[in-house]
Amino acid sequence: MRALSHSLPLYRRPLARIVLTGLWLGLLSLPLMMELDAPYFGLERPLMVVGVVVLLGLAQWFITQSRRLSPVWTERLMEAGGATVRGLSRRIDRRLLYVPALAAAVVIPLGLNRYYIDVLTQVGIYATLALGLNIVVGLAGLLNLGFIAFYAVGAYAYGLLATRLDLSFWQVLPLGAVLAAVLGVLLGFPALRLRGDYLAIVTLGFGEMIRIVLNNWDGVTGGPNGIIGIARPSLFGFAFSHPIHYYYLILAVVLLTIFAVGRLNQSRLGRAWTAMRDDEVAAEAMGIDLVKTKLLAFGLGATWAGLAGVFFASKMTFISPESFTFFESVLVLCMVVLGGMGSVPGVILGAAMLLILPEMMRQFALYRMLVFGAAMVGMMVMRPKGLLTARRRAVPLWRREVLRASAVSGSIARSTGSERIDSVSPRSNDADMMLLETRKLSVDFGGLRALDMVDLSVKAGEIVSLIGPNGAGKTTFFNAVTGLFAPTSGEVRYRGQNLVGLRPHHVAAKGISRTFQNIRLFHDMTVIENVMVGGHCRMRAGVIGAVIRPKNVIAEEERSAAKAYELLQFVGLEDKGDLWASQLPYGDQRRLEIARAMASDPTLLLLDEPAAGMNPQETNALMDLIYAIRARGITVLLIEHHMKLVMGISERIVVLDHGITIAEGTPAAIKADSRVIGAYLGKESLHA
Repeated sequence: MRALSHSLPLYRRPLARIVLTGLWLGLLSLPLMMELDAPYFGLERPLMVVGVVVLLGLAQWFITQSRRLSPVWTERLMEAGGATVRGLSRRIDRRLLYVPALAAAVVIPLGLNRYYIDVLTQVGIYATLALGLNIVVGLAGLLNLGFIAFYAVGAYAYGLLATRLDLSFWQVLPLGAVLAAVLGVLLGFPALRLRGDYLAIVTLGFGEMIRIVLNNWDGVTGGPNGIIGIARPSLFGFAFSHPIHYYYLILAVVLLTIFAVGRLNQSRLGRAWTAMRDDEVAAEAMGIDLVKTKLLAFGLGATWAGLAGVFFASKMTFISPESFTFFESVLVLCMVVLGGMGSVPGVILGAAMLLILPEMMRQFALYRMLVFGAAMVGMMVMRPKGLLTARRRAVPLWRREVLRASAVSGSIARSTGSERIDSVSPRSNDADMMLLETRKLSVDFGGLRALDMVDLSVKAGEIVSLIGPNGAGKTTFFNAVTGLFAPTSGEVRYRGQNLVGLRPHHVAAKGISRTFQNIRLFHDMTVIENVMVGGHCRMRAGVIGAVIRPKNVIAEEERSAAKAYELLQFVGLEDKGDLWASQLPYGDQRRLEIARAMASDPTLLLLDEPAAGMNPQETNALMDLIYAIRARGITVLLIEHHMKLVMGISERIVVLDHGITIAEGTPAAIKADSRVIGAYLGKESLHA
C-alpha cells in the first residue's frame, strides 16, 4: 500500500496539468474566431493555433500513459483491498473521456459561425440550469415543476440592478444566486411534507405565480415589455462583446458547476440526498435530518438557476416574462430525465441533445418537431433510465476513500463476528444502569389502541427479546421509541432523558439505532455506501467543506469509509462492498442492514425480526453475530418469532398481546407461563 500511496500522486499531477493547460489554451484561443487583426495578449494567431495542437497532443499523451498504468494500478489495488476495489480500471478508462471532452469543448467552437456558437452558449446556460435541477430532482428526488422561477429571479435581479443601480455583472452574479437560493428555501418550507404529485402541483403553482408577478408588476419588472438595455459584462476593461466570449465564459461556469455538483454528490450530503430519495423513513432513522436536507437541496438547486439567469440576461440584453414559462421548466426537467437523473455527464448530454437536435433537424421544416419528438420517444424506450444512468457508475462514491480505508483496516480479524460466545460477556461498569425505560407508553391510531400502558426496561449490556403474536404492537413499540410514531401518552426514557417529541434523527444521534421488519436498504447505493449513510449523524462536513474538501473533511470521509469497511468485515460482507444493495441475497441484505445500524456507534440496537426468512444455517450465524454485537458493548433489544433463537440468546423476554404486556421474565419462565402459551407459544412449547 505504501507503493500505492506514492503512485497515486503521479497520476493526479498529470491530470491537473492537462486540465489547467487546457483551460489556459482555451483562454488563449478566444480570438481565433474573432474578426480582429491585432495580436491578443502579445501573442500572434499562429502561436495560438499551435497551442490548440499542443492541447490535443497532451490529451493523447495522457490517454496513452493512463492506459499503460491502468493494469499496474488494478493489480496493486486488488492485492491491497481485494474485491472491494473491483472495477477501478473501468473507472480509469471512463475518466479518460474527460480530457478529450474538455479539448473538444475548447476547440470545436473555433470552427463554427456565430449562430452555432450562440447555440452552444445556450447549451451551457441550460446545462448549468439542469445541473441545479438535478440536485433537487435527480439526487434528492423532489419533483419541481416550477424551477424556472429561480432562473427568472437571477435574470431579473441582473436586469433591474444593472439598469437602475448601474451594478456590474460581477457584482450581481453572486447576489442573483443568493436571492434565488433564499427563494428556493422559502419554497421548500411549505413543501417539506409533500412528495410526488402534490409537490409537483405546489411547485408548478409557484412557478406560475412568479411569472404572473413579472407580467403584471409594470412599475418594477416592466410587465410584458420586460427590461431592455441590459449591460454586457466586462473584466478589467475587456468587453465580452463577441459570441465566443460568452461561450468560454459559460464554459468556465459549467466546469465549475460540474466540479461543485460532483463533489457534493460524492460527499456526506450526496449520500443523504440519495438515501432520502430512496426511502425517507430509513434515511431519517439513520440520523438524516430530512428538513435540513430537503431545504439544502432546494436552496442549492436554486443557486445554480440564479447563476444561469444572470448569464442569460447579460447575453440577451433583454428579458421578459415570455422567457420563463412553464414550457421552460418542462424542458429543463426533460434534460435531467433524458440524460439520467443523478448523472452529471448525463444531464449535460441531455441539455446538448434537447437544444442541438432541433437545430440539426431544421431541414425537415414543419415536421422537425414531429421528428424530434419521435427521436426522444425512441431514446426513452431504449434507455428508460436515461442516456447515462448514474446508478451504473463503475465504482461507488467512496472510490478514493476506500483505498485508504483498506490500508487503515488492513487484515482486520473477523474473530469477533465468527467465534461463538456462549457465555454472557462481561459488562461495562454501568451494567446496572437503566438504558431504556418506557413508562405507561400508549399509542393510538384513531379509535384503535396499538399500545396500552406498556412498561418495559432494558439495562446496559442486556439482550432482551420482545415477542408476541402478529398485531401485538411490537413494531409499533419500536416506532414509538425511535420517534417514527408520536406516543399518545407515557414516556420513553433513554439514559434518564425523555425522548418523546424528538424526531427520529435526534433519537439516532442520542445512540439508538434500528433495523426494520421489512428490509429498508437504499437500493440505488452500493453496499459500503449504505453503511456510510448509517454514520451520517456522526459526521459534520457541510456544503463548503464538501466542495473544497479541506484536510479535516478528507480525514472524516476516510474514517467513515474505514469504519464502514470494518463493519462489512464484521458481518462477513467485506467482499461485496462495491455491489449494489439490491444485488445481495436476502440473508446478506439482513446482515447489511445490521452493519448500517451499527455505523452510528449506538449503545442500543433495536433489531426487528432479523431472522425472518433465514434458513437454519443463517439463523445460527445470526445468533453468533448478536453475541458478537453485545461483546462490542452494544445493548440489544430484538423482536423475533424464531423461538429457538429467542430462547437461546435472550436474558429476558417481554411478551405483548393486543398492545398489553402479559408476561416478562427469563426464557425458562416465559416458556412455562400459561398466559404466553395460550396467547402465543401454544401447548407444543411445553415439550420443546
